[in-house]
Amino acid sequence: MQARAMRQTYNIHAYPTHLINSIELANGKRITIRPALPQDAPLEQQFFERLSHDSLKDRFNGCAPVAQYSKVDYVTRLGLVATVFEGDVEIVIAQASYRLIDEDTADFGLAVSEAWRRIGIGTRLVDTLAAAAKGAGARWLIAEALPGNIAMLALMLRCGFTVGEHPADRGLVQLQRRVVAPGVEGRVVHRSGEFLAALRAALPQCFEASDVKTGLRLAQASSGTAGPSGR
Repeated sequence: MQARAMRQTYNIHAYPTHLINSIELANGKRITIRPALPQDAPLEQQFFERLSHDSLKDRFNGCAPVAQYSKVDYVTRLGLVATVFEGDVEIVIAQASYRLIDEDTADFGLAVSEAWRRIGIGTRLVDTLAAAAKGAGARWLIAEALPGNIAMLALMLRCGFTVGEHPADRGLVQLQRRVVAPGVEGRVVHRSGEFLAALRAALPQCFEASDVKTGLRLAQASSGTAGPSGR
């Protein structure tokens, strides 16, 4: 069984060099976003090991199945990494991926190192994934999130996603958006009250009127003010 698994192969399409991008962040630092390679597995493993327990829970429900994110064909499965160099060593500071679950829909996930949040990396990764998914023929991006993952919900609303009840699991919320969405100049910016009202309307079972602390965290994450770091 093990020997047969080791011989298993998969087809890899041409490396999508057009998705490589070097960008300057709001803090003045420069990073590279590029499609992941199969040999990036050790780098991604180190990235996941540096994430906090809460971040792993938000992204993977407490575990990090690196193998599946390293196995990419750049069409039905794509992984992206955001990296910086410390000396001659390349370090992954964020990771995102999608997989086509049918001809119209790509399921995606995203994680950003705690020290690199709230400076635009998550938005850039979502934009790049959406463009790649569109090129692969998808029309929709979907994702799942825990109701308490405030940073992810705030980012997704700003990027034009809708938030609603999960069709199969009441412990999760579902996020969805067409692959084509407004550009940077047209991003959705919610006032704090509008943001909280939108989430309460979509997910009434998750937010009690008396939950002032959650409401404050949602408002802070939406407006980009002080509070927990975002994706």
